[in-house]
Amino acid sequence: MSDNYFRFPKPVWVCTIGFGLYLLSASTFSPKSIPSFLGPVGRFGAYLGETYPNGIFRLFVATVLIHAAESVYTVYLARERKLSTSATIKWTIQTFIFGFSSFLKLKAYRPKTD
Repeated sequence: MSDNYFRFPKPVWVCTIGFGLYLLSASTFSPKSIPSFLGPVGRFGAYLGETYPNGIFRLFVATVLIHAAESVYTVYLARERKLSTSATIKWTIQTFIFGFSSFLKLKAYRPKTD
């Protein structure tokens, strides 16, 4: 029997990582579009994107590659823990987006043995 275990990361991680990915993406592809209501953080992201576009692009690519690698390992881990296909897909997508905050929840999971 397959296991449907799935947990969402803590909201603080979802907000922090989601905002960080948004800011990194905006800094990479359209630094001038970062809204002014983000204050100093937004201005800093825009500054980095305009002043160091190659460095920010490399950081963006590295982030995508790291999240992709975490996702691949998540598939392995989910199968090792005998999770269902739907749970594996959920964990993989979630780990690609939220990275370690999702991955660590799956890694800590130990299925019950009958």
